[in-house]
Amino acid sequence: MANWATILAIGIAVIAFLVGIDPLRISLAADFPNLAKKPVALHPISSQPEVRDIHNRLKNAGIAAVIDGAVGPESLVFDNEGRGPYTGVSDGRVLRWDGPDVGWTDFAVTSPNRSEICDPKNPPAPNPEFEHICGRPLGMRFHRKTGDLYIADAYFGLLLVGSEGGLAKTIANEAEGVPFRFTNDLDFDEGGEIYFTDSSTNFQRRILRYWLKGPKMGSSEVFALLPGFPDNVRRNSEGNFWVALHCRRNLPTSLALSYPWLRWVLFKLPISIKQLYYVFIGGTKHAIAIHLDEDGKILEVLEDQQGSTVKLISEVEERNGQLWMGSVMVPSVTLYALDNKL
Repeated sequence: MANWATILAIGIAVIAFLVGIDPLRISLAADFPNLAKKPVALHPISSQPEVRDIHNRLKNAGIAAVIDGAVGPESLVFDNEGRGPYTGVSDGRVLRWDGPDVGWTDFAVTSPNRSEICDPKNPPAPNPEFEHICGRPLGMRFHRKTGDLYIADAYFGLLLVGSEGGLAKTIANEAEGVPFRFTNDLDFDEGGEIYFTDSSTNFQRRILRYWLKGPKMGSSEVFALLPGFPDNVRRNSEGNFWVALHCRRNLPTSLALSYPWLRWVLFKLPISIKQLYYVFIGGTKHAIAIHLDEDGKILEVLEDQQGSTVKLISEVEERNGQLWMGSVMVPSVTLYALDNKL
């Protein structure tokens, strides 16, 4: 019996050693050499708002449009003439929804280096390994005066394409000589100035407000504390906000963010980024949309707690009494009517 215990202990030690050094570079850590090895400051769990959609209303949403050959319609936007939504997908295309009779139309691309590997009809596209070649358009916004579409591409930076579409041109891909790491989202202020985000690994459960003018100009403050981790924030016509949450705060995510060594162990495992993502979200592909007023107070929470219809939303765009919801992980756009009474 002791011999078997010794063999088992040696086997575990060997496996742990191989996982640690990763000689074949099959772990996620091999793809993220700059993975932060410091704890992330989280607000106490007691500060988490206990707000839930007891009616699970997003389960009554509908699939508005399925995308064939690609995934990840993260951001949704309508042009100045009301056409759309437009969205970027995982093979580097920007698509326009032209209604159920026509479907999705190719509108623009973000990479000048596209080749046959980017063709959605040519597997293995949309393999994430090719995103740096094909492009990955994420957040986008139309300029209300010029009608041009501005695009935040994760690999190519801040881009612009005219109202006729085609190949987007680069506006900026570095700041003061430092290349952007992961251009994620953008928006315009009332004067037409553009602001965009270059994502970091500092995950939080809060939204910050940054003052562009007035007595607080140049300062920031906590605008809202949330029950989970936010993605895109979009303002509606009434001046309120919709926020898409990746997931609620849960034990796996809290531990991984608080303890760098645990995060390092998880990234050393020979699993895919999608599998690790499912660990972080608690194993359930659910959906949460938070409605905030102009002061950051939670007005409403909409959920599909089991992910029966809506999953892993990344943005909520309110238009004409309906919520259009995109997701960076699934191949469809969902639609929810705000007058839905369960």
